[in-house]
Amino acid sequence: MINGELKISSEIERDTFIRLISDLQIQITPSLDEMGVDIKEYADKLYKNADVLVAYNKGEVVGVAAVYTNDAVSKCAYLSFIALFDKYIGKGYGRQMLKRVEYVARSLNMRTLRLEVYKRNYRARQFYRHMGYDDVEEKEESFYMEKNFIINKNI
Repeated sequence: MINGELKISSEIERDTFIRLISDLQIQITPSLDEMGVDIKEYADKLYKNADVLVAYNKGEVVGVAAVYTNDAVSKCAYLSFIALFDKYIGKGYGRQMLKRVEYVARSLNMRTLRLEVYKRNYRARQFYRHMGYDDVEEKEESFYMEKNFIINKNI
């Protein structure tokens, strides 16, 4: 499992974030390249509009996540990007990163965290199910999955 301490930070320079998204995008299925996404434009949009989290282990970047938490009406956060470098996959880092994303969403009074995962990305679909996410909508090539947070105002 996790060796050393996992540090998650929202402090990152724009150019470094764009480079990380470019490096990590090949870890997702399909990659941003395969989908024809302009990576620089996409990463810049995330940097400007999403809550960005970078995970480190012993000073080395483990992975990156970006979540939108700006839907004040439905209070639904949207996980737009999460990816780890190969050597960290399957060792508990993804679980810790997703828990931190959930914490950020809950701390901003979001009621739900939503994400899209492609049908052919079996490993990710299983991971999200294991983390408590349910399929809520099916598209031709993907599923939307959600996790509802229980907010008890009496605590």
